[in-house]
Amino acid sequence: MSDSVRLSDLGSMDQATITLWDLRFLVARTLADPPVPAKKLFTPKWPLPPVTDYRGKQGPEFWRAFPSRSQLGGKSTIDPEKLVDLARRVGCPDWTRLEAVVANLRHGADIGCRGRFREQSFSDNAPSAFEYPAEITDAVADWITQGFVAGPFDPATRPSGVKVNGMMCRQKPNGSARIILNLSAPSGISVNDGIDTDDFPTTMSSTGRWIEVLNAAGLGCLMSKCDWAAAYKHIAVRPDDVQLQWFHWLGMDFVELMLVFGAKSSAGLFDQLAKTVLDLVIRVADFPANQVIQYLDDICGACPAGSNALFEFEAAFREVADAIGVKLAPTTDPDKAFSPCTKGVVLGVVYDTIDWTWSIPEEKLARLVQQIRKAINVTKL
Repeated sequence: MSDSVRLSDLGSMDQATITLWDLRFLVARTLADPPVPAKKLFTPKWPLPPVTDYRGKQGPEFWRAFPSRSQLGGKSTIDPEKLVDLARRVGCPDWTRLEAVVANLRHGADIGCRGRFREQSFSDNAPSAFEYPAEITDAVADWITQGFVAGPFDPATRPSGVKVNGMMCRQKPNGSARIILNLSAPSGISVNDGIDTDDFPTTMSSTGRWIEVLNAAGLGCLMSKCDWAAAYKHIAVRPDDVQLQWFHWLGMDFVELMLVFGAKSSAGLFDQLAKTVLDLVIRVADFPANQVIQYLDDICGACPAGSNALFEFEAAFREVADAIGVKLAPTTDPDKAFSPCTKGVVLGVVYDTIDWTWSIPEEKLARLVQQIRKAINVTKL
């Protein structure tokens, strides 16, 4: 315990009710705030001409250097026929779900917007988009080359009836942009206003369930985490719904062709696919289903120390992914994905199965403390 902690610091607290957590709190309040790590330097993928005003139109020289795609039809990255063939070979516990997934892959997903909410509208980009404009520009260029986005298009040729949505942005830990298409604006007539979330259920795992997995695997157990890369971009939307996913940037129009981050139905549509693939991987690897959890695009498993089961599971996952067209994140960034080991981050918590401890990642803890400190110091109105 820190020497600076005195019983007098407890004030009027009943001495008989002092707990270990009380003392830990007193120790913690004497410690300096952990330093917030510097953000990683953004490294663009595309050598584009410099932009002086991201709110204005760009000249011909800029757009000549920018990738372009005129086709408004998207294509899911997963091969539905190979998915069905795999299910027939290893067995499938839910054929009804598989049929729905295959239909989405073949024809494009119906995002569920109905009625008057499909009518034409326009929404401006949020201020957060202009906090990371270079990152957004680079991300849009990259998406075009991957077939996820179409454009740029001259707004003068914009088809009637389309919905132009505003963009929001959050910076990823690696410095790049996480683009969020704000399908909740304009309020009252947005795409999301026309989507019934009951039609797109999701069933997520939890920290409690993960602890059950670890307890079953035991002290010193191995853990692994597989992560889908660009998860939503594995599924194209149907042609009728492409008109709902336009956005405007640098004076030009663009269209998202795949499931978007910002649509109320995207999580449910992806969750169907993720669970279907996981079921098949479990069968290929002959891995215990109760020793793995799935939280949207994260798949985490554990096995007893000395067992090779988790290595076989990871190998099966990558084999299935390569066969059907799933893109998995590499294990070079252990916060995203890692091969079997005894220490790793799962659902935002660091677990060490040798010491049998858990902790909050240092970077996450530093940012939480910083946010709490700002909240405490805010002047009350």
